[in-house]
Amino acid sequence: MEHMDQNPREGAGHHLDGPLADEGTSSWAFTGAVVLLGAGAFAVFIALLVARLACDTPGSQACERQSLATLQVYVAAAGLVPLGLVALAAWRGRTRSAWRWLIVALLVYATWAVLNDAAVHGWDDLVLLP
Repeated sequence: MEHMDQNPREGAGHHLDGPLADEGTSSWAFTGAVVLLGAGAFAVFIALLVARLACDTPGSQACERQSLATLQVYVAAAGLVPLGLVALAAWRGRTRSAWRWLIVALLVYATWAVLNDAAVHGWDDLVLLP
């Protein structure tokens, strides 16, 4: 059990003690990751709301895009996985890993934003760059 007392940056085995108790390690990264995880959960809520209201009025144009509304829910929920990994990596003091997972999460939520917009307004009104 000696490896449990070593700093993970010194090549010790993986452990879940997290560096928040390590000297000189700020908890800001972990706090930020938890806030981002909350934002991801809010995105899932918005996605569920859009999917629920998409076919609120039968025969509407939004009802024709119900498959897009469902897909954007799955994408928003899938984005919680890399955000959770960002929080875990930040907690364990693995900055590079946290940044990599953050980039993945940003790409997932950028995809979600496009799908959400298409589910609400349709592909014809979609303008990526003004």
